Amino acid sequence: MFTVGRTYLSCEIEVELHPLFKVCLTVINNVADPYGTVQPRAIWDIAQDAQMTLGGVIYYGSQGTEFGGFQAPGTDFLNKAPDSAFLWLTYFF
Repeated sequence: MFTVGRTYLSCEIEVELHPLFKVCLTVINNVADPYGTVQPRAIWDIAQDAQMTLGGVIYYGSQGTEFGGFQAPGTDFLNKAPDSAFLWLTYFF
């Protein structure tokens, strides 16, 4: 991840709800300004050598901050990282 801030605090919580299923939450926050990202995900071992991961990335912050969005110079456009979701299927061999 590329950032413009200097000081960040990150933490991750991982909880195994079942031997084959766990949920994770990662938070990355700028210490100087209240902006950052939240990354939830769920991981399910669907077979002995296959895994499915469902997750997302949610950005937060006020306008004018790195993740809250900032005005592109000379335009009326707001440059902001989009929230996203993903689904990974992993096969181990």
